[in-house]
Amino acid sequence: MEQFFNSPYGISVRRDKLLDKPSRKDVFRTLFAEAKKEGMIKDLPLNVVFSLAIAPVVFLLRDHVLGFIHLDDTTVRQTAEACWDAIRK
Repeated sequence: MEQFFNSPYGISVRRDKLLDKPSRKDVFRTLFAEAKKEGMIKDLPLNVVFSLAIAPVVFLLRDHVLGFIHLDDTTVRQTAEACWDAIRK
């Protein structure tokens, strides 16, 4: 995932998202926009919300795949709660 987002194609996708040119299939952007509209999450730019909620999971999964950490059910649950705490209003 990191390779894609740092490739020329991934950079253009990220640029479009940052400039508010989301694709129709952007489920997270739609979900976060609706949550923000309803006052459920902090009033931050959507790209910041996405980074706070999703980026930690990407790094955690990478470290799990590389064998640096072991993800058990408790850690997964606590991580999800921590990501939600980061964006919850």
